Amino acid sequence: MIEAFLNERGLRLSPEKTKVTHITEGIDFLGQNIRSYNGGVLVTPSKKNALSFLAKIRELINANKGASHEKLIRVLNPVIRGWANYHRHISAK
Repeated sequence: MIEAFLNERGLRLSPEKTKVTHITEGIDFLGQNIRSYNGGVLVTPSKKNALSFLAKIRELINANKGASHEKLIRVLNPVIRGWANYHRHISAK
């Protein structure tokens, strides 16, 4: 059905990049997981995105082991704020 719609417009899906699934299973898109939940849409950070974020935080903490608390906060704040701002429109659960 989707392929026919796209073919009419001269477009095609790439089998390597395309996964057709039911929305209840959820999809990861641009670092967010989108799925149907209790009749609505639930958007959360994807597991991969969250793990990558935690790894970045861990890396920054390890790289600044001898730093003062104040310096560590100055290093971490922009990273945390950036991640939070990127995901600010998602569902909070």
